[in-house]
Amino acid sequence: MAAKIDAKEVIENIIFEIEKNKGWLSEIDGAIGDGDHGVNMAKGFGMVKEKLAEAADALSELLNMTGMTLLTNIGGAIGPIYGTFFMRMGKAVKGKETIEENDILDMLEGALEGVKKRGGADIGDKTLVDTLEPAKRDTKML
Repeated sequence: MAAKIDAKEVIENIIFEIEKNKGWLSEIDGAIGDGDHGVNMAKGFGMVKEKLAEAADALSELLNMTGMTLLTNIGGAIGPIYGTFFMRMGKAVKGKETIEENDILDMLEGALEGVKKRGGADIGDKTLVDTLEPAKRDTKML
């Protein structure tokens, strides 16, 4: 069943959750990294928020804008990784006004492929890949 997506609402919800949880994200990052993940994500998504009102309504364009903003404005490895994640998801639904269940799988597969290629990570490396692989597998089972 096809569903029309309010893409701006989706991005706004992501921004809200990142901002709400930036302290926790930094805290858990501190266990294996430098502890700045939440701060950096909130900074990047704050920039996305500034662009949201003037952005196109299409899901693919919003995901691409989100990805480009993160890619160019968050330092370290996380900007390019999350930038690639969002841009690859946008590419999977380019030109679609509604999305079907199989589009979700295409979005996850595209994001996973891009993140693996960009960062060279695989399952077990304690990266975004550790969440995307099971999400893709579980989505295939639906």
